[in-house]
Amino acid sequence: MERTKKQAIMERFFYTADEIIEKPFNWAQMWRLLSYVKPYRKNILPLSFLMVIIGTAVRLLIPILIGVYVLDHAISRQNPQLLLQLILIISGLYVINYAANILRIRWMNQLGQHVIYDLRQHLFTHVQRLSHRFFDQRSAGSILVRIMNDINSLQELFTSGVINLLTDLLLLLGIVVILFTLSPELTIAIMITLPIMFFISTSLRRKIRRSWQMVRLKQSKLNSHLNESIQGIRVTQAYTQEQENMAYFDGVNHENYQSWRDATRKNAMFRPLVELTNAAGTAVLIWYGATLIMNGTVTIGIFVSFAFYLGMFWEPISRLGQVYNQLLMGMASSERIFEFLDEQPSVKEIENAIHIKKLKGDVEFENVEFSYDHKRKALHTVSFSIPAGTTLALVGHTGSGKTTIANLISRFYDATGGTIKIDGIPITDMSLS
Repeated sequence: MERTKKQAIMERFFYTADEIIEKPFNWAQMWRLLSYVKPYRKNILPLSFLMVIIGTAVRLLIPILIGVYVLDHAISRQNPQLLLQLILIISGLYVINYAANILRIRWMNQLGQHVIYDLRQHLFTHVQRLSHRFFDQRSAGSILVRIMNDINSLQELFTSGVINLLTDLLLLLGIVVILFTLSPELTIAIMITLPIMFFISTSLRRKIRRSWQMVRLKQSKLNSHLNESIQGIRVTQAYTQEQENMAYFDGVNHENYQSWRDATRKNAMFRPLVELTNAAGTAVLIWYGATLIMNGTVTIGIFVSFAFYLGMFWEPISRLGQVYNQLLMGMASSERIFEFLDEQPSVKEIENAIHIKKLKGDVEFENVEFSYDHKRKALHTVSFSIPAGTTLALVGHTGSGKTTIANLISRFYDATGGTIKIDGIPITDMSLS
């Protein structure tokens, strides 16, 4: 009964312009998001990619050195001098990999912070130029969420997601090439589980993406209500609406909790799936690899290298799932950000607008009509003139159009009929500045 009452309060009082944007994964939109990286493609980005290539090459080289050269050459042939050389080489490669990772992380963090700064600046500047009709349809909290939370959610994508995607793809490609070079038979055997994992993970993608969209929507509602509730606390207390306000917040907070719970539950399904596939691949490696060793087809060193590469293979597979989740979160946030960036001012400046250096101040309304919703008219054929230097009092009941007239003179809105002139010039012909 209590929950039904709270739901009724929410349905009665809640309004937001946010909604789930149901679109397929749009790579064109993702490229639009990545276009914010372009200003840094000549300095930070190439250095980061260079570190990625160095780190990936080192990681691919080490298992070959340990398996084939250390075991099959140095140890099996009892060559301590070669063993010492290989130990020094492998140790040096680990140091190089460590340094490359440090520099990559540092430069990608710089890149991510630059991109987030530029994107937030662009969005805020664009919102500043939008007309009042845009702000009439959205709460301040809803707009705040787009500029702060949605852009913040892209930070991990830019600082680690994109570069990890490149790293893992290079690593996977390198591992597959090396495995087929060492033993095509064993490689095909351990890869037999891949199609199963691919089929199951693909079916999860749409559900995961929609879940993150729902998280963004519920966060927007929660922040919007918090903003309005804190700003309107005096009105709430003056009319003793605390209980209704708390009931409403409880409902919005519960929805936010449920959306996060649903999204994290679906995300959590991916990693165990990868680990299960890894276990199956390891079982195949041990069984079939042992058979090939006994047949003399592969050596112990190749088998050990395979074990190293197999462990390395499932690691980027798992990370690719996480990167894909970051892409889904980024897509959900970017859809909401670009929705605002694609919004155009309803009040627009005409081409060759008149730039007025000094206004005298004569105001004239000629049969002016205006409607906020294009249904009910706030003004109906209003005509009057106010000579410069005089004072005119607008008197009337609430909703009679006093504020609307002031808004039209300031051109916060454009009249839907008639003409408004200042110093004999229609204000639609003047520059907005």
